[in-house]
Amino acid sequence: MKKGFIRTLIVALILCLVVALPAGCAQDEDTMDQAAETDVTVTETMEETTATDENYNFAVQVINMEQTFYKLLLTGIEDGLAEGDTMTVYSIDFSSEEQLNQMESIVLQDYVAIIMQAMDDAVATKAAKLANEAGIPIMCVDISIDDTSLLFAERPGNDYNFSYACGVAMAEGLMEKNGSYEGKIITYCPLSEAAIAIRYEAFVDAISQYDGIEIVYNIEEDATVDVAVSAFESVLAAHPEANGFWAFCDPPTIAAMQVLEEQGNDSFVITTVEATTEIVDAIKEGKCYAGVDTNPYTSGQNAIEVCYQCLNGEEFEFSVETPQMTVTADTLEDGVTWQIEEEVVENFDIDVD
Repeated sequence: MKKGFIRTLIVALILCLVVALPAGCAQDEDTMDQAAETDVTVTETMEETTATDENYNFAVQVINMEQTFYKLLLTGIEDGLAEGDTMTVYSIDFSSEEQLNQMESIVLQDYVAIIMQAMDDAVATKAAKLANEAGIPIMCVDISIDDTSLLFAERPGNDYNFSYACGVAMAEGLMEKNGSYEGKIITYCPLSEAAIAIRYEAFVDAISQYDGIEIVYNIEEDATVDVAVSAFESVLAAHPEANGFWAFCDPPTIAAMQVLEEQGNDSFVITTVEATTEIVDAIKEGKCYAGVDTNPYTSGQNAIEVCYQCLNGEEFEFSVETPQMTVTADTLEDGVTWQIEEEVVENFDIDVD
């Protein structure tokens, strides 16, 4: 991995987008006491940690290993590891049951800390309790949970804000394309998982400000391109009046754009969560109006950074959200993900346990 290149590019891209949080804001005392009661050796400075003969091994549990989002997240963590330190990656492959099965095994091993991504609050809480019982510090990345006392830190994305921004962009795109805030929208968002359902709620909240915009159908199928193609074709045939599409992630968006292109339908305004290279290319070509960059690489970097801060006994913020950017044809350079994605994916060689 060309770590120097990616780190330098990331700093250049987001330095002007992120406002630094106040320094010296100590972690919650009870949570720090919890971390201190584990078998982890807490050192005073980063220099002492890296200068010792001890190497740390972190457990990292992610939802999936195939999609670009997760590759970027893991690469951000990997690039933040101190020399000699390692991480062991576990993929739950979108299964809450598998998450708990894996965590039962993880807590029996000699990990210095656990970085966890989870499907929803309920399973994340159960998994965090297992880590607490084993005395291993655990944090969440990309999500937040209600019972924060179980964690030493969290570095969440803001699912609500991601999709609210998509709703606002939808309204702007309809105005730009049609001259009015009017649209019949097909959405693609499974509602069975709370962390995903909140994205739908946010999108609805955003477009509800405009009397002329309404959702005609929400698709709740699997978020793969093949499944989404078939699902979108069926819904589009039933709702020929539709002229807008939003999805909670990029694979259904890619599917919708494929279908519309094959049908020669250029009436749609499309917005989506994620701003990967494929989405940005579509924005450049006028096929997609906007993608919200959730910035997974930076999420990964922030997660491993706070792990070291905890292990080193430093003060740190318990919760810091990863900055997001709405990427349109006018704001392409604001996006981080698409500018590093090719480099990351080409060099991705992280194995799952």
